[in-house]
Amino acid sequence: MTVPLALNPDIPDFDPLSALNLIRAAADWISLRYVREDTHRRGVRNPRPEQNAVDIERGVMIEAIVDGQLAYAATSDLSDAGLRAAARRAAELARASASAKVFAYSEAQRPKAQGQYHSPRLASLDAASLAEFTTHLIEASQRLKVSDRIV
Repeated sequence: MTVPLALNPDIPDFDPLSALNLIRAAADWISLRYVREDTHRRGVRNPRPEQNAVDIERGVMIEAIVDGQLAYAATSDLSDAGLRAAARRAAELARASASAKVFAYSEAQRPKAQGQYHSPRLASLDAASLAEFTTHLIEASQRLKVSDRIV
């Protein structure tokens, strides 16, 4: 079962528009890309449940243009201070390398982009309860045990 971030009290919600407004003044032009990856690890062995873990990884990549130079910085610290520090770092890198730029970047080369990816899976694993999913894993483990010599 996937627990939405909003329901997990240990992980605050992230609002990309608020974050962008927070760091907007750090450079001539600035953008951010927010990434969240949920990884579920479930396993059985001989045919007993052995692992049930969920990892949630989140981070932001910031692009900044200063004096026509583009630079990047990233952070997994999504607090206001963490976002400001990453934006400041991207702007500092752009400023420091602006005198040696080969091409002058502007907003025209960085059009608005927005998207999502959903795998072409045939069935959603989120639709199965943890008990159902574990039962399927145990059944698969039992089918794989075709010899007592297999450990």
